[in-house]
Amino acid sequence: MKTKLVLWGENAQNERVLLALQLHTNSNRVSVWSFPETVATPEFTQQMYDWRDDKPFVFPENTTHFENDLSVTESLLPEGLKAEKPELLSRAQSEWHFIVLSSKMHEALKSELAGLGDKIHSMEKYNYELWDNLKGYWDKVQNNVRDKNLFREHADELRVTSNELFDKLKVARTAISQEFEQNSKKWYENFNTKLDDIETRIKAGMNSRFPQIFDQLRDTQNQFRDQKMTKDHANEVWARIDNLFKAFKEKKYGTSNPSNPSGQDNRPKSGGLDEATAKMKASIDRDQKDLEYEQKRADNSANQLEEQLRQARINIIKDRINSKMVKYDDMVKTKAEADARAAAKKAKDDAAKAKADADKVKADAEKAATAVATPVVPESPEVHVETPAAVIDHVEHTVTPEVHNETPPVVDHIVPVAAPEVHDETPPVVDHVVPVAAPEVHVDKPIVPEQELKITPNIMAEHDTTRMASATEPVTHGAKTSHGDHIAFVQDDDVKLA
Repeated sequence: MKTKLVLWGENAQNERVLLALQLHTNSNRVSVWSFPETVATPEFTQQMYDWRDDKPFVFPENTTHFENDLSVTESLLPEGLKAEKPELLSRAQSEWHFIVLSSKMHEALKSELAGLGDKIHSMEKYNYELWDNLKGYWDKVQNNVRDKNLFREHADELRVTSNELFDKLKVARTAISQEFEQNSKKWYENFNTKLDDIETRIKAGMNSRFPQIFDQLRDTQNQFRDQKMTKDHANEVWARIDNLFKAFKEKKYGTSNPSNPSGQDNRPKSGGLDEATAKMKASIDRDQKDLEYEQKRADNSANQLEEQLRQARINIIKDRINSKMVKYDDMVKTKAEADARAAAKKAKDDAAKAKADADKVKADAEKAATAVATPVVPESPEVHVETPAAVIDHVEHTVTPEVHNETPPVVDHIVPVAAPEVHDETPPVVDHVVPVAAPEVHVDKPIVPEQELKITPNIMAEHDTTRMASATEPVTHGAKTSHGDHIAFVQDDDVKLA
């Protein structure tokens, strides 16, 4: 921010004048120069703009000059002068007020650092308290830089001085580091000896001595917390103590919990929305604590400058809390809606499951009632057909038709069919005719009367055939047949069941 301003304005006689303003931060006063338009030539005006950018410039003699205190409410210009662009003057007034406050803060921090420097330069040996004080001071400087209460050049100046003091403390700390490491090593060996004994006793598994072992391990842990050791030694000892606690629990209680053999955490896990809401609430709580802290400090401010800076920071924290509260309310509302949808879905799923169970029970009952009311139909026995040897000699292939009826048809007689003429002098004598068994009966399809059984005779000179006996005629043993009685084919209706 610049501490000089050049702009055009008017005097009490409404004459155009060139105005130049400069802020004196140490005295908190503002100097004002006025140049008439006759003097403010283009070359002169350019020189004034260069002066505004911190270039050297010598004001001419007999220049109208005013000086007054910097105020937040009153105008920077004296009575009788006004600016052509008052917004430039108003913005400069606000910025210069902040510059004055920041400069005062810088002087206060600079004075505090000087006091710490006197103590550090006068110390005889390294002092941890001085290191902590200097570290806390630098944290304060960093906070003011983040809050933009200090300008960069002010922070850089404080940083250079602080680094010099830190370097002096490090040199003093190096002188006693060897002694500290030796003490740390002694404590490290002492703790390892105790932990070795505890580990041996845990492995031995003396159940009656478990309370004494646990007490010894706990006392060792408390003693470790009170000792100052190097980072490496402290990490190793702490890791051993933690592992021995785990080994003690496994030895006493076993590797798994009987109530939870799988070792899994059965607690319900929070969803992403719950976690985000909790984080936002925790952030608001932290800001609220910061606000309370700043308000408490503002009430006990050492000076008006610190009180004003505290009040500015309080306003910033309040704005941050209000912004987060809007987001938090939206997240709570969204979470409530999600919970309501989940509850409705669960109720709907439970109702659907109950309905499905009821439908299943009803279907099982209907199925059982249908099974009781329906009679059991016995299956029909199969009928096998045995073909006589005499017929097999003269039949190459016989197709048995499927008869789809519960009762086979009754054939009154067999119509003889003329057979082709076979020239043989002496026919063979057939002692008897073996009755033919009934064909296999099926009940799937209706009877087709027109279906024919084609029987191809084996016409050979050295063989004769016999006619099938009629169902109405008795079987005659020893009767002779002629050549004209040879069977050519038989229709389905001509089959007589045995």
